Amino acid sequence: MRVRATRNNRRGLKASTKGYSDKHNDRNCPPQDHVDPSLTKYNVYYMCEHGDMTKGKWFHHGDPERPTIEEHRSAVYDIVVRPGYQMQQDKYKKKGQYRYMKSLEEWRKDKKHCPEETYLQVGAVRDNIPFDPRSKADRQRYFNMFRDYLKELRAWSSQHGGCVQILDASIQFDEAMPQMHVDVLWFYVEDGVLKIGQSKALEQAGVPLPDPSKPRDETNNRKQVFDAEMRERWLDVVERHGFDVIREPDRSRTAPHDLDKAQTIQMLINEEERRRDELKKEVTALTDVELRKTAHLGRLDRQIESVSAEITLINEQKSNAEEECQRLRRSVKDAEEKAQQAQEQASRAERQARQAEERARQAEEQERQAQERITQLERQKRRLEKEARDLGMLVNQGTQIQQVSGMASYTGRDEQGIPTVKR
Repeated sequence: MRVRATRNNRRGLKASTKGYSDKHNDRNCPPQDHVDPSLTKYNVYYMCEHGDMTKGKWFHHGDPERPTIEEHRSAVYDIVVRPGYQMQQDKYKKKGQYRYMKSLEEWRKDKKHCPEETYLQVGAVRDNIPFDPRSKADRQRYFNMFRDYLKELRAWSSQHGGCVQILDASIQFDEAMPQMHVDVLWFYVEDGVLKIGQSKALEQAGVPLPDPSKPRDETNNRKQVFDAEMRERWLDVVERHGFDVIREPDRSRTAPHDLDKAQTIQMLINEEERRRDELKKEVTALTDVELRKTAHLGRLDRQIESVSAEITLINEQKSNAEEECQRLRRSVKDAEEKAQQAQEQASRAERQARQAEERARQAEEQERQAQERITQLERQKRRLEKEARDLGMLVNQGTQIQQVSGMASYTGRDEQGIPTVKR
């Protein structure tokens, strides 16, 4: 099936001097009929770094680290845009044009200085392109496609001196069709200061007029050249991702990408209402089928009752099993307590055995010492016996001498036990 790929630009409603609110893309607004809140969690956001717009980071809708779009844009304007804003305010003040002077926040929301938003979409609701926002694979396909467009935009900017920078982008999966809103800022340099301005930025980047022989006006301006090239790049990206794209612009009617935001939303609502009417007709045609389903549901109810009875029986068995498990747990606990007591008794017996071993060792030591004492006494005994024998021999010799000489007589022993003689 061939489809059209939408790409259009806008800053705000034609009747207003202000840009579009930051809150819609952020879903920080009252509920809207064309937005499904249950799918908002799948939305994805890109935000540039506050100090370097050539870099950035992706966030999911519920990421706690993601600032709101309003907070993000205020921070970028305060860092990147403030020097150019202050230069312009100084000029107004110098010329006495105080009615033109505004705060930076007011200046940011003014249509002349607010970001330019590019709206991207593939196909329309009536095309019935298969897409399930709850399918990660389906969301990834569209995410990759939208991300590739951002790469093309950044590549074009790099080739033209960085005159356009991506401020932020929101990929929305909670509406009738996946879509991306890209907000960019156009920069040019004046007196060494970076300032916001689309026409001057394109001129400094060297983008030619569609017809260089004619003066620049609404029908002959450099933005037309940029949009034509980026449209071709967008169509190339869509084709690379498997869509059969109608590349010729639709001039026969007001195409969806030529509508402003409110008209686009209304068109989507109308398409949804038409689809609902078709679904109602289909429901009516399926009445007989529903009656047959009702009869079948009656049979299913009876089966459910039977299964419920089985479940009740199973629950009773489960309850009995749980009681048995509790009893076994108590038995195991009692056994563990007895085992612990036995272990304590074994520990006490081991301590007593060690004490008995210590006493036996002490007794052995005492026995050894006694044995040594006995050995000493036996040695003393043998020494005394030897001395006694020696003394007996001396006594016998003395007796013999007395008998022979008749000159001495045995008179006894002295105090030391030595025999004495009398001459």
